[in-house]
Amino acid sequence: MVEGTTEVTYVYKEVKGDVIVHYIDTEGNVIADDAVDTSETSTGTAYDTSDDHKPQTITKDGVTYELVPVLTKGNEQGKVVEGTTEVTYVYKKVEAPSTPEDPGMPPEETPNKYIPYIPEDPENPKYDENVLPVDPNTGEPLEPIDYDDTPEDPSDNPPLPDIDGHIPVDPEDPTTPLKPKDPNDPTKGYEPPKPVDPKEDTPVPYVPAGMVTVHYVDKDGNVIKDPTVDTPKSPVGTEYNTNENGEEIPKEITKNGKVYEYVKVKDGDKEKGKVVKGNTDVTYIYKLKKQPEDPGMPPEETPNKYIPYIPEDPENPKYDENVPPVDPNTGEPLEPIDYDDTPEDPSDNPPLPDIDGHIPVDPEDPTKPLKPKDPNDPTKGYEPPKPVDPKEDTPVPYVPAGMVTVHYVDEDGNVIKDPTVDTPKSPVGTEYNTNENGEEIPKEITKDGKVYEYVKVKDGDKETGKVVKGNTDVTYIYKLKKQPEDPGMPPEETPNKYIPYIPEDPENPKYDENVPPVDPNTGEPLEPIDYDDTPEDPSDNPPLPDIDGHIPVDPEDPTKPLKPKDPNDPTKGYEPPKPVDPKEDTPVPYVPAGMVTVHYVDEDGNVIKDPTVDTPKSPVGTEYNTNENGEEIPKEITKDGKVYEYVKVKDGDKETGKVVKGNTDVTYIYKLKEQPGQPGVPGTPGTPEDPSTPPVDPKDEDPNVPPMDPKDEDPNVPPMDPKDEDPNVPPMDPKDKDPNVPPMDPKDEDSNTPPMDPGMPSQPSPDQSNNMEKPSKGLTDKDGKDMKPSDKMTEKELPETGNTNNPFVTTFGFLTLLAGMKLTKRNRREED
Repeated sequence: MVEGTTEVTYVYKEVKGDVIVHYIDTEGNVIADDAVDTSETSTGTAYDTSDDHKPQTITKDGVTYELVPVLTKGNEQGKVVEGTTEVTYVYKKVEAPSTPEDPGMPPEETPNKYIPYIPEDPENPKYDENVLPVDPNTGEPLEPIDYDDTPEDPSDNPPLPDIDGHIPVDPEDPTTPLKPKDPNDPTKGYEPPKPVDPKEDTPVPYVPAGMVTVHYVDKDGNVIKDPTVDTPKSPVGTEYNTNENGEEIPKEITKNGKVYEYVKVKDGDKEKGKVVKGNTDVTYIYKLKKQPEDPGMPPEETPNKYIPYIPEDPENPKYDENVPPVDPNTGEPLEPIDYDDTPEDPSDNPPLPDIDGHIPVDPEDPTKPLKPKDPNDPTKGYEPPKPVDPKEDTPVPYVPAGMVTVHYVDEDGNVIKDPTVDTPKSPVGTEYNTNENGEEIPKEITKDGKVYEYVKVKDGDKETGKVVKGNTDVTYIYKLKKQPEDPGMPPEETPNKYIPYIPEDPENPKYDENVPPVDPNTGEPLEPIDYDDTPEDPSDNPPLPDIDGHIPVDPEDPTKPLKPKDPNDPTKGYEPPKPVDPKEDTPVPYVPAGMVTVHYVDEDGNVIKDPTVDTPKSPVGTEYNTNENGEEIPKEITKDGKVYEYVKVKDGDKETGKVVKGNTDVTYIYKLKEQPGQPGVPGTPGTPEDPSTPPVDPKDEDPNVPPMDPKDEDPNVPPMDPKDEDPNVPPMDPKDKDPNVPPMDPKDEDSNTPPMDPGMPSQPSPDQSNNMEKPSKGLTDKDGKDMKPSDKMTEKELPETGNTNNPFVTTFGFLTLLAGMKLTKRNRREED
């Protein structure tokens, strides 16, 4: 530890941000260059993009676009925050008038609109024209609704949309919900309100809503009356009462000639309350009413039933009469099926229901599925089994099931034959084979006069296997069969084509028509692409395919890659070049390509920012720089409230270079930004090590100085850890040794000099503990426990405390004193 005060200075830089404006059409295409509304400046600075970066119209490539204010993305006004704030203006194409306008006629007015929106505060709805209204369920924009020709009479206006979980309310009185066009079906939309001013748009707030439905069941959960809607879709908080005055709920219900009497409300359901978002169910339970017996009449016999149920163990199904059967897909009770008058002949019994994902099996032999009434349509139900005892109920187990469907497509995925069912609905585990004996699948298929020949099974599909729950698809792929030409007929003219190919020499591509082009990744042929009717205008031609690891280039200038149809998704294909001669094929070379992706991680490799594409798919050899002008990579990144500061590029990664085939990853490493500590608080940085202090090289030790005998070490003095050396004390240079002092010989030690008592070390400083196994007084760890030397930590000077105690400095002094005493003894012996 050095004497005096060590100063540590922390340097900060101002956090800044900027504001960028984008311009796109309604399909997401960029129609103008980005504009910098506010260049990098201090956070908190006010900005307003609508001042001078919000044109009402934009013209690109001769097409005029007009602003659609309700589709604006981001906040037009606000204050600059850290990083980049983005505002996107959306424009729609201005349709040219079908007939030229009469200069003497006023311009046609476009109707104003109802604007559905979801307010932030439903109790005090306010429309913010800078926020694009979206459906909270789908995230899709909410389209405005045009007024009709008589907006002052809204009864015949187009309906406002029905939004799940919400209801429109009167903009002038948000406590009044609007009425549905059809009270029995709100999904048909709502009657719009009367506009305050027909020449202005009318924002219509939608507030959270719910409804209350009443159910009627017997004690077994069987429905005995259709559900009724007590409270139709209404704003959340609307009061309801399903049994007004105790007269709304029937005391008795008759179904199938049986009378049921009211018992109670289902436990947990509430007859009265307030509407919540979604649906509230209130269920009333009834029991079969006992009928007085007629002494002269025998008791009426009720038919026994088939009881569909889902067993816990499909391989060993057992019916538990204490567990009400339910449909596993809906959670609704499974209704039993009455026997008819001749249960011993089940062929004319009512069918058992079809349950999605399951099939009924014979209760006596669960390996045998029951037959559907209509083999072509199992949804019509299944033939019930013959009861073992017609006087007893017959539980019928349903086990998991699936089916196998075969599809037939061409190489582009177009269907060339209707799908067929290879294996109808069958229990899981049933074996299937879609091509029995190799003869089940046709070798050729004819569609629209064209003949297709079999190529292969779609990758990943399996011709043989076992049925799994749900549907298994097996797809067979065919290609167009080449037909022999008729010598007596003139050859049919086919359109010329773009021919994608992989040249042997990418720098000097040449097409060899004798070598069929193949995809280098799959080995499959590369299909040519037909010109359309206007090959001289390639912008609307079918796209050239995307080939993994390659990119198409201009045949006339192979240094120019072709543009992808969708810059954000090159897999959608590339815009073909303009043919030199539309009457000739145009070979298009594909050269090796790659891209450069930038990653942002902390020192442990955790991602702290989504990867970005620095260089999209480009020809091999294209130069890249992931940090143009040193400003492209952020100096700081904030994630989950933590700020990370840039450290370095990952070892081995290169910020600049040339694109290679495939993907090049460049990873930037960040560390958690340290917050300045408080004086006296553990964790405050101490004196930094001086990197200019060189370590002692073992080669520089004096061979004339014998090493210290471990037997001479004081057992009460812990060995000095090299990590604890004071970086401010330079190591001893062997050149500084006094040549007049010979090395000490252990044999010269004075036997009359008593050895130093190992238990009596030199007097420690007042602040130093006598026990070297403990640290200096007052040095504790973060939990307040005494620290030992094994903690690999010494007490360094904390800011403004002035505490410079170090037990290892004392130890070093003690060892130096011991060596000096031995040297003195030897000198005295030589003098004698």
